[in-house]
Amino acid sequence: PYRLIAPFSHPFTAFSEITNLSINIKVLFNGKRMFSNEIPWNYVPVWLWVTTPLVIIIAAVLIPVVILLARKQFNVSYLLLIVFATVFPWAYIVYKNSSLYDGMRQVLFITPTIGVLAAVTWEFFFRSAKSKGMQYGVAAALLIGILLPLRFSFANHPNQYVYFNELYGGIKHAYGNFDTDYYMNSI
Repeated sequence: PYRLIAPFSHPFTAFSEITNLSINIKVLFNGKRMFSNEIPWNYVPVWLWVTTPLVIIIAAVLIPVVILLARKQFNVSYLLLIVFATVFPWAYIVYKNSSLYDGMRQVLFITPTIGVLAAVTWEFFFRSAKSKGMQYGVAAALLIGILLPLRFSFANHPNQYVYFNELYGGIKHAYGNFDTDYYMNSI
């Protein structure tokens, strides 16, 4: 909402604020306690990798392949713009050595663009399927990928945000390695 009030000035104000965040708190990241101003460059990618549902993260990672193979099916300029909108905030944070804490909270706004990239990849899989059987296979993979985090969400309501994906080992593996519940309401 802040950006909508002044779309040409407020984003720069927000970027300036995030680079000068004066709060330094202890965070647990990858099994190590550190201050929020000491986080490594890969803080955001690691959080994305361990907390994003597999159906999204794997498809989003495959977007370079889609860009190379599907130039006639999708507007590459638009896809590259979405990739830029996803990567630039993280790159800027790394460049400015900004403090981050509590997982993805400060960069949660990039998750919709990751979702769009994943959707484009799934659309490419559907369009590339040569037979009905292959299309059913793609649909089954997508459905299974959606059911995994959905099951977690129902089982852990109202604490869905403590989700860690199955590739990482779920919440059991995350416990003691990552800050899992910064408001401590699930405890």
